[in-house]
Amino acid sequence: MTKWEDLTPGEKKIRSVQNAKRKAERAERDKFYKDKRDLRDVDDEVANIFRPGDWMQMREGWGGGLAGKIVRFKAWSNDGYNDQRAPRNLKVIVEIEPHLNEFPVTQGCKLGGFRPANAMEVIAEAAR
Repeated sequence: MTKWEDLTPGEKKIRSVQNAKRKAERAERDKFYKDKRDLRDVDDEVANIFRPGDWMQMREGWGGGLAGKIVRFKAWSNDGYNDQRAPRNLKVIVEIEPHLNEFPVTQGCKLGGFRPANAMEVIAEAAR
């Protein structure tokens, strides 16, 4: 590899453009991972407050079939390892839209991606 002083002005320009491109890619990658880390931290904080009986809603674009649905936290799905998991990865059993169905479907899932739903949201969803 040659030193910067040994490069011609054209080569210096090419290297500067390449370096700027790599710097922009690195900044974009760092932002992606920072956003992902921040979302994970928020999921952990929120998952710490959930207890059986709480109403929750999966955020949009997350959770497959549960996306945007209001669910009720029914019970812990403890396989013996819940005490070793991060809060967002705790396994739980939820009732899917129990305010709309007399016999709601239950499903096992993780707490990551859920947000608290207040009583007004549940009533508004039921009224729809």
